[in-house]
Amino acid sequence: MTTGVILRCDGTDDNWLMMGLSAGRETGTLFIAKRVGGAAPEIIEPIDYSPYLAGHDVPYRIVANVNTDGTYTMYIGKTKVLDGFDPDLQAGQPLEEGQAGIFDGYAGAGFPTVGRVYSNFATWVPP
Repeated sequence: MTTGVILRCDGTDDNWLMMGLSAGRETGTLFIAKRVGGAAPEIIEPIDYSPYLAGHDVPYRIVANVNTDGTYTMYIGKTKVLDGFDPDLQAGQPLEEGQAGIFDGYAGAGFPTVGRVYSNFATWVPP
């Protein structure tokens, strides 16, 4: 199962940036991934998610910030778990701006249909 937040998308499948979680029952990986100019998707920075698992049916607050200077940060609760820089996020580059959304998917046969609740989903550009 992979779920995540689309942080920047130009409305096509060619240019996007997402923060995601690829998870099993006891382990998982948090990652920032991007696709630029239709090239193969690239995982920028994966980290082991296991230390942050609090159990099933537990709500998580995940916050991601992406800035036009090319920096990004990701938090689980109040704990910063990722931060970095990518030149494609800078002003004038392909991922400078775009729409936001939610990605939720399963890959392969044999995965059950599972309902999830997304509450208080919001995106905004700070003043």
